[in-house]
Amino acid sequence: MYGYQLVIIWLVVCILLFYPVFKDFNTLYRTIGYWCVIMLFITVFEFMLPFHFDMMCEKGKYYKKNNCCYWSEPDKKISDMFSPKMYMELYSDYSLSDCKYRKNIGHDGFHFVMFGELWHGLLSGIFAILSLYYLYTNKTSREFFLSIFTLGVIQLVLILWYVSPVILELFIEKSGNHYSKWWFPPFLWNVPWFIVPPLLIREGATGLLS
Repeated sequence: MYGYQLVIIWLVVCILLFYPVFKDFNTLYRTIGYWCVIMLFITVFEFMLPFHFDMMCEKGKYYKKNNCCYWSEPDKKISDMFSPKMYMELYSDYSLSDCKYRKNIGHDGFHFVMFGELWHGLLSGIFAILSLYYLYTNKTSREFFLSIFTLGVIQLVLILWYVSPVILELFIEKSGNHYSKWWFPPFLWNVPWFIVPPLLIREGATGLLS
C-alpha cells in the first residue's frame, strides 16, 4: 500500500479504538480526550527520534534528492506501524518542509530540532495524562481546567517558537527553508496545534474563572 493509505488506516484505527471510551462526552470534551491520547502517542514518537535520527536524516535526504515523499511511496506494510519505520519516515517526509530536520547530528539546527521535540513530548505527555485523569475523575474540577489550560499554553507557545523562524526563512533566499526548496503539505501537520491548544486555553480559562 501507499504511505497515505497507511496513515489513514492508523488514524481510523485510533478513532475506532478509543470511541467507546469517549462516546459519552460532548463534542468538545471528546475532542480533548482524543487530543490527549494522540499526544501520548506523539510523546512516544518524539522520544524515538534521538535513537533513529540518522535514519530520519538519511531518508529525508533521499526524498529530497529523488523528489519523492512518504505519501506516494509504495510498498508500505501494516507492520510498519509497530516499529520506528513509519514514524521516522513521516519525520523524513516532514523534513522536506524544514531543512533543519535533514541536517545530521552535530550540524546546525540539530539542537533546535531535537530539544524542541523532546520538550514538547515531555511536557505534552505529562499534562495529557493529567488532563485524561481529571477528565474521568472530575471534569468540573479546577485541577482539570488547570491541566488543559497548561497543556494548551505549552503547546501554543512551542508551536509559535518553532514555526516563527521557519516562516521567516521562507523569504531568505540563501536559506535551506526558502519557499522554492521545500515540500509544503507536510507542514500542514502543524495546523491542529493552532486550533486545539487555543480551545484548551479557552475552556481551561473559562472553567478556572467561573
